Amino acid sequence: MHFVSATKYRLSLTRHHTDGWQSSPKEFRASFEISIGNPNCTGEPFRCIVEWASELFGSFEVSLGDTLTAYNYHVIGGPGFGRLPFDQAVLKSREAGDVWLAQNEPTLSGILGINSYRILRWDDWKKHSEFADSLRSIESYRHQDAAFQRTISEDIDAFLRRRQLSADDISDADAQFLSTFIIEEIAVYLIQAGERPTVSIYPGSPLKTEATMGRFVGLPNALRSRQFAYVEVKPPKK
Repeated sequence: MHFVSATKYRLSLTRHHTDGWQSSPKEFRASFEISIGNPNCTGEPFRCIVEWASELFGSFEVSLGDTLTAYNYHVIGGPGFGRLPFDQAVLKSREAGDVWLAQNEPTLSGILGINSYRILRWDDWKKHSEFADSLRSIESYRHQDAAFQRTISEDIDAFLRRRQLSADDISDADAQFLSTFIIEEIAVYLIQAGERPTVSIYPGSPLKTEATMGRFVGLPNALRSRQFAYVEVKPPKK
């Protein structure tokens, strides 16, 4: 699947779960999964994604992982600053979410229409009535299935390698912070899948834990059959 936006940015579908949504996309909600710091989650690349989704899906939400980024800011720091105490990391990441909204809400309202989508910031997800139970269930399963725990550890190792670090460079407490990042994401996916048929859209590659959830039989079926669309966005051809 290929799509060219009005601004000539080009989108291609790179990895997807097709049990349903491609044959009847109007029955699904598109959830734009926003990672603060991913350049394809903002500006013209994000506009391209919204334009593409607007032609396919029946309803829309933004899952803004702003304070989710606090775990990264606490363990390794962020662009232009070093590691922060966790409370400061939360404030810094929330400020980044404010900036994202100011920059990108005009795109959402302009393409989808005012009041035609919902925005859930990460603090909103954590206040959701089902979040604590979802998180607890994923955390419990993590301690029961060594393969699932190993996959989470592999994702953490890959994250550190991308930043020229290794597991030896962080403490056990820091590793737990990064594990919590992953488990919180999965807990939110479980809530989304339980509310209504949802396709998670993200411009990038999935974590190994997310890409292989279908093989972990102890996870809820809603997670194992999660619908997703990972996309690649490229600038206009010169």
